[in-house]
Amino acid sequence: MENNYEQPLDLGFEAKESPQGELRFRITSEIRRYWKETARWGMFFSIIGLLYIGIALLTFFLSISLLGIHESTLSTFFILVALAIIVPLWWLMFRFSRYTQKAVLHDDPAAAHVGFTNLRRLFQLLGILLIILLVFYGIVILISLIAVLG
Repeated sequence: MENNYEQPLDLGFEAKESPQGELRFRITSEIRRYWKETARWGMFFSIIGLLYIGIALLTFFLSISLLGIHESTLSTFFILVALAIIVPLWWLMFRFSRYTQKAVLHDDPAAAHVGFTNLRRLFQLLGILLIILLVFYGIVILISLIAVLG
């Protein structure tokens, strides 16, 4: 593994002047390789995520039918919440991977735009979910402190 601790963040990005006189960065072969590798890992994670969704749903329905679980209202609520969180993350990662691979293979700027738009949305959704989780933890800690001290 490379030791890049002392490398500038913009290493590998070479600015060049466009005909209009503005500076644009040039996509080098190394950057293309990184995008291709990232797209492959994204596809791997999205396939694993799809398998996880399928196994979770199969397990849920089998547990209800085979074990005769009658408390299915709460279970259904939790599985729906989990799916509402996991499916959009999976879908955005899948679209990022698919379009980024297409952009690298066919030198397609429109596909790169769609791919990176999906990556941006993925990070936005992850950020929103993290904020919700942190607020939830804060509420739980606050209620715990009130219960202990009160």
